[in-house]
Amino acid sequence: MNEFLFDFDRVNKMLRRTEEHISLLKNDGRQIYIYGSGIYAKGLRNYLNKRPVTVDGFVVDDMYLPAERSEDVLSLTEAVSRDNMFLMFGIGGGFTDWYYERIRTLKEQISACSNSEFIVINDYWLAEEGFINHEILDIDFIKTHLDDFRKTYELLEDDLSRDTMMEYLYASAGKDASELAKLASDHEHDYDLQLLFDGRNNGVVIECGAFDGESIVQMSDFTDNSFDMIALECDEVNYQKCRETVKQYPNIRVLKLGVWDKKTKLALVMSDSSSYLKEVDECDNISDAVEVVDLDSLIKEDNTAAIIMDIEGSELKALKGAVHLISIGANLAIRIYHKKEDLITIPQFINCINGNYKFYIRYNKGASLCRTGDETTLYAIMK
Repeated sequence: MNEFLFDFDRVNKMLRRTEEHISLLKNDGRQIYIYGSGIYAKGLRNYLNKRPVTVDGFVVDDMYLPAERSEDVLSLTEAVSRDNMFLMFGIGGGFTDWYYERIRTLKEQISACSNSEFIVINDYWLAEEGFINHEILDIDFIKTHLDDFRKTYELLEDDLSRDTMMEYLYASAGKDASELAKLASDHEHDYDLQLLFDGRNNGVVIECGAFDGESIVQMSDFTDNSFDMIALECDEVNYQKCRETVKQYPNIRVLKLGVWDKKTKLALVMSDSSSYLKEVDECDNISDAVEVVDLDSLIKEDNTAAIIMDIEGSELKALKGAVHLISIGANLAIRIYHKKEDLITIPQFINCINGNYKFYIRYNKGASLCRTGDETTLYAIMK
């Protein structure tokens, strides 16, 4: 196994790269256009304006050019006929094949223009514009907790997991996930289902934070509907969507519940496109209170095959309410990107409860609005 060695110089170089882009845009004098015109492109414009960098307009593919357009919107054909400009990529989404192909094509087109450049600013820099709804690791946090990260690193089972963990740290601290993306799992599902269901043929599967039900349907289809599945979702809108999505699956039950370390009521705090749970007396921005439950109280059977959690930062709290299910060896898929300390606290807590798990980390390249470390997942597999 490779030794845990973190290169702080590499992080500083990564940070300087985007800062140099901003300095160039600010001082060069060429016109600046953003490819895209949706909320992501407008967020990029807002980010640049605060630097301050003036954006002259937006560029859209010819087919999307509106009949009635404002003066600051160009077609791509118009844009590539100009010289002396910067074109910046401004469309959200994961590290998909479309993303790489579009960047390659745009670079070629802009390089044919005189004195023009194509620039991609890494998505982490758009956190202040609301496109990232989780805490981001920084270089100081890593320095302070280096030994703690090393302990997690030493728990990991394979080179892919160790490499993914290291690139996740570099991506977060250096605000550039392009190298992390090269290690991404290339599958069509929200989770690595081959890994999650390895050695499991039946039992109960629980998804916490089931959202619209698409991922639990993927799991059911993958396993030929052979597992009893429970989808837990406490947000009313998502709960109704989930019920609609799974209505053709008699093996899936949907419960309007959140997950915590005990049975209680909590505030559901809305934050842009997501929501999270919090003690009522700690909140200012509160929607209706919701019922939450600990999994050990909810699930009495000892044939729990798998637990899946993507619950916006409440994962450790929920795991503390599933000590029995962890002790009997339910396979786990837990998102570990919501809080700075998740990569430390979550695997080490699970290992303290049951030292027989094998731990893996995988990154899903296409699941997020942004190209960051979103959807990084810890798998604890009993083999």
